[in-house]
Amino acid sequence: MSKRFFLFSILALLISCSGSGSGESIDDIDSPENIYPSNLQIEIEIIGSTTQNPYGDGSGQISVKATATDAVKYNFNFGTGDSFDSTTGQINYTFTQTGTNEFTVRVLAYSSTNDFISGEETITISVVSNDDYSCPDESNLVWCDEFNYNGLPDDNKWNIETGTGEWGWGNNELQFYTNRTENLDVSNGTLKIIAKKEEYGGMQYTSGRIMTHNKLDFKYGRVEIKAKLPSAQGSWPALWLLGSSYQTNTWPLCGEIDLMEQFVDKSYVQTTLHWQNANGSRAQYGQQKNISDPTSFHIYSLEWQPGTIRSFLDGNQIFVMSTNNSMPFDENFFIILNFALGGNGGAGPVAANFVQDVLEIDYVRVYVN
Repeated sequence: MSKRFFLFSILALLISCSGSGSGESIDDIDSPENIYPSNLQIEIEIIGSTTQNPYGDGSGQISVKATATDAVKYNFNFGTGDSFDSTTGQINYTFTQTGTNEFTVRVLAYSSTNDFISGEETITISVVSNDDYSCPDESNLVWCDEFNYNGLPDDNKWNIETGTGEWGWGNNELQFYTNRTENLDVSNGTLKIIAKKEEYGGMQYTSGRIMTHNKLDFKYGRVEIKAKLPSAQGSWPALWLLGSSYQTNTWPLCGEIDLMEQFVDKSYVQTTLHWQNANGSRAQYGQQKNISDPTSFHIYSLEWQPGTIRSFLDGNQIFVMSTNNSMPFDENFFIILNFALGGNGGAGPVAANFVQDVLEIDYVRVYVN
């Protein structure tokens, strides 16, 4: 046997011993085994989702986190035609289809051998157009809420007050104010402040109260609110302004402007100003206006100028009063919308058969003079 043949025989023997015994070709010997990821977990956070707003804050934003054993990259498909890869398993995404819609988010987890497993989660999310938050293009209009969105009142514009206040908000009122959509519901283009008979927080009734303090505090101008009023016995709706210094200059020193209140007699509405005299005594002045259909939408407006405050019902003046610098009406005020029940402020007792009623508001607009 020649040396060349002997060496070739040894080499062939060594190659034959490197196989798995399963008859693979030489090309198969160096190929890795298929690796499949396992234990795929998908977590989706809808940005702004709360108990009151489970479908998010209207931004359409979600944050997705995926993990899987032996995964080196992930592919995310959002059911919109958009698909993105990530090596970290984390990705943010924004849906743009307006309204409240359902989407299926599908995730593929890939291994180092490019084998994959998949999983999916279905979510419901709300997307609000920027136009839904915008104000009409009107001269001198500086602030508004048109309520063209869904959920609770916009927290960029409103603070929600909760609880029973001190001494029933100073009037022995019977309701507990909540931050639930059951009592503060923005839908179909309006805000509904809903008073209900239910046991909550130690009270027998619930309702809603919102204010613009520290988000809109202003001096002088015109306020316009389009609203329809409740009709139940014992209901006490109010559209009003309170002096921004109320925490240091306690009421009535801070001043109060009641654009619209409705009391036990539902056939009229009233505008009232409250302030404190120099001798420390409480002062007030109000005027009434008959209204034949308070449960229909009407426009309640306030014109506030140095030295004069007027109010209007559907453009017709119902109140006028002169003011001076001994009064607090040359300082900043903020807006409050609330729906109280009972108390000693003139609403009378709540009807025994009361179940619920609604103060519905189409818009709130503030203009500069």
